[in-house]
Amino acid sequence: MIRGFAGTVGKKGENMIAGKRACYLGACLAGLWGAAASAEAPVFRFEDNKGNLDLLYGDVPVYKLMTFYDGNDTTKKVFHHVYGFHGEGFITKGAGRLWGHHRGIWLGWSTVTGNGKTDDNFWECPDGNHQTHNKYLPEREAANAVFARRASITDWIDADGTVVGQDNREVTAWFPADGVLALDFFAQAISPKGPMTVQATPAHGGLQFRSDSQDDTATAIMPKDAVLQPADVIGVKDSNSWVYESFTVKTYKYGVLAMDHPASPRPSKQNFRGYGRIGAYYGDKGTTIMPDAPMKMYERFLVFDLAKFPKLDQAALQAYYDAYKKVAPDASLPKNVVALLPYRGAARGALRVGSGTLVGPGAGGSWGVTLPTGDGNWIGIDGRRMGAPGAVSPAAIDMGSVGP
Repeated sequence: MIRGFAGTVGKKGENMIAGKRACYLGACLAGLWGAAASAEAPVFRFEDNKGNLDLLYGDVPVYKLMTFYDGNDTTKKVFHHVYGFHGEGFITKGAGRLWGHHRGIWLGWSTVTGNGKTDDNFWECPDGNHQTHNKYLPEREAANAVFARRASITDWIDADGTVVGQDNREVTAWFPADGVLALDFFAQAISPKGPMTVQATPAHGGLQFRSDSQDDTATAIMPKDAVLQPADVIGVKDSNSWVYESFTVKTYKYGVLAMDHPASPRPSKQNFRGYGRIGAYYGDKGTTIMPDAPMKMYERFLVFDLAKFPKLDQAALQAYYDAYKKVAPDASLPKNVVALLPYRGAARGALRVGSGTLVGPGAGGSWGVTLPTGDGNWIGIDGRRMGAPGAVSPAAIDMGSVGP
């Protein structure tokens, strides 16, 4: 159901809950958010898991990047599989069930023309089309007590083995507060040779999130100025492109806010399907990409534990987006920053990062981080330039700046 519009959209279908590993996120985060950090504070870390990649915070699973491929339908797509906060396993849907090609957080288009090929489908990936992991970019990797970042190259391969296209998905994960996970996607669609065109209907292309919602049902909230269009497409202003859904996994209630940054290709459209899919579509009648000019997309997903955020109405969600769209594009942390380590003896649990410093807690007990940009200024973890080193204060770099 879409709040603010008449009627409901979507279908119901069989439900399958994935994952059994216990995780008690609130307890693990308590030592860092809202309290002084120590040398024993949990840190993010990456771990190989049978050909896939796990991100953990201490021993708590955060997401699994599904990169294993064995030629079967169940492994034909690369996607981020997100864990819940209460030990219930994944809260995103994997292979199978209603619309089996909807998997976790994934990127693709239903019509791709490039490298001598026409009309290949890397949305459903039918008829032998598939996505496979190519490599990680170690120079972009970071994992520490505050955030984790990993960038990976994915090949788009058609039935005869031709690499039609590629993408680079760089994801920065962090916890702005107890009960909310931020996943910042900087994705680039790449042409390996000559011009490549990506095209689809707005409901069959772009960067999307599919929940593993109970009975495949979810409820959406849209911007006040949005317009519901046919096929569950949401007409949004280019400067106000977001969509939110709430759903239940087992007995736990979650909300996910998908926010498309104004620096992404325009015009922008959002999607919601009542079985639990949301996300952005970029461009209008297709986008042509050149080898030296990738298509750049910026999306932030905020995953909320609704037991701790019970009052996420339209106004509150709008405030989150208004904060996000102020973030500078390409706001990933500097390439030369690869580690944050707890620093004993600093005031109130500050962390030392080379010549940069994580300072906290700021307002509301949250944390901020400043790092040198190389041009004499400092940059916050949300990408904002904070001015000269002496001008930075804990309040100014409060990680709560992602929203209210």
